[in-house]
Amino acid sequence: MLRFNRPPNRSLVAKLEWQEAYAEKPGRFDVKVAAALRAAEDLCGEMENVTACSMRPVGLCVFFHDAGKPGHAASRLHAHHLANRILFCLTEHCELPARIGIGGRRAGWEGLRQSYHEACGALLRSNETIAEYRKGDAPLTELFVLAQEVAQLLAGVRLAEARQRAASLSALVTERYGARAMLSTGKLFLCSALDSLSVAARGLGCPQEALAAAHHRGVTELDGSATVLDIHEAWLRAVDAVIEQVRLLYAGKQQKVAERIKQLVQEYFRDRSLPRTFSIPAIAASLGISAGRLSRIFKQQTGETLEGFLMRSRTELAKRLLLDPVSSIAEVARQCGYSDPAYFSRVFRKLQGCSPREFRRNPHAFTQSAAAGPAASQ
Repeated sequence: MLRFNRPPNRSLVAKLEWQEAYAEKPGRFDVKVAAALRAAEDLCGEMENVTACSMRPVGLCVFFHDAGKPGHAASRLHAHHLANRILFCLTEHCELPARIGIGGRRAGWEGLRQSYHEACGALLRSNETIAEYRKGDAPLTELFVLAQEVAQLLAGVRLAEARQRAASLSALVTERYGARAMLSTGKLFLCSALDSLSVAARGLGCPQEALAAAHHRGVTELDGSATVLDIHEAWLRAVDAVIEQVRLLYAGKQQKVAERIKQLVQEYFRDRSLPRTFSIPAIAASLGISAGRLSRIFKQQTGETLEGFLMRSRTELAKRLLLDPVSSIAEVARQCGYSDPAYFSRVFRKLQGCSPREFRRNPHAFTQSAAAGPAASQ
C-alpha cells in the first residue's frame, strides 16, 4: 500500500553483491535474495512517502519524498538515514554484502528518472557502502567520513580505536550542529551511524538476534535522550554494546583457533608421512593468519607460548620414539623436527630433566621424576 501525501522526488538504489558469492549456488541465491528484498520492500511500505520495488539484478529501487532543501544538511541526513535502515534490513535477512547509491533531489517524474540514474552512477563511481551522487557541505562531509571510519575500524576488529573514534564523532556532531540541533538532527545522524556499525558487525558474523536487540536498545535510548550529555552517553552505550558483540564473537573464534592448533600438532606428530619441517609459520599459513597473531592468540587462550607448546609436544613424541631401541638419537631428533641432535638433547634435558640417552636406559624412573620436575612446570 502506497502512503504518499507528498510526491517522490528522490531515488535510492540498493544492490546486493551476489555474483561471485552465489555463482555456484543459484538455489540458495534465489531464496536469500528474495527474502531480503521482500523484507526491505515491507520496511519501505511501513513508512510514509517511501515506496520500493525489487529490480534484478540491481536489487532494490526506492523512491521517496525528501522534504529538505537541496544541498541542506537535513536533506542529506534524511537520505542517509533511510539508506542505513534499508541496508540494515537487507543484511539482517541475507549474508550477502549490499551497497546503496543515492540520487539527487529532483522534481517531477522525469526528474525522478534522472535521480534513479544518478543513484546507479554513484554505485558505479564509488566503492563506498553508501555512495551519494551529490556532495554535501564540508562540515557534514567531515562527519560522514568520521562515521565511516568508525565502521571500518569495527569491521577490522580494531575495537579500542573504533570506540575512541566513536567518542570523537559524538563530540564533533555536537560541535557542528550545536546543542539545539543536536536534540533533533544530531540524534538522527547518530542513529544512522549506529546503523552502519551494526551492519559492519553483522558482516563479521555477529549473531543477528543479539545484534538487533543491541541496535534497537541503542536507537531507543538515543531517541529518548533529553540533553546533549544524555545523547553522548546513550551513543557510547550503544557503541559499546555493538563492540561487545564483536568481542564475544572473536573470543569464541580465538578459542577455536587455539583448539585447531593443538589438533594440527597432534595430527602432525601422529602422521609419520608428513615432512619433518613443522613450524609456527607453517601452522599460521595453514590457518591463513600471520605467525605473530597466531602466537598471540594461543598465548591468550592457553596461558602458554606456542613455541613452548611445540617444544613440549616434540618432547612427548621423542619419549615415545626413544622406547624403540632400533632408532638412534639422531633419528629420533630428526623425526621430532630437530636438524641438530645436540640442540634436541639440550631441549629434552631442559623439559624432561635428563638426556635422551638416560631416558632410554630407564624411561620409567625419569617419567616419574619429570612429573614433579621441569616438565610439570610447563
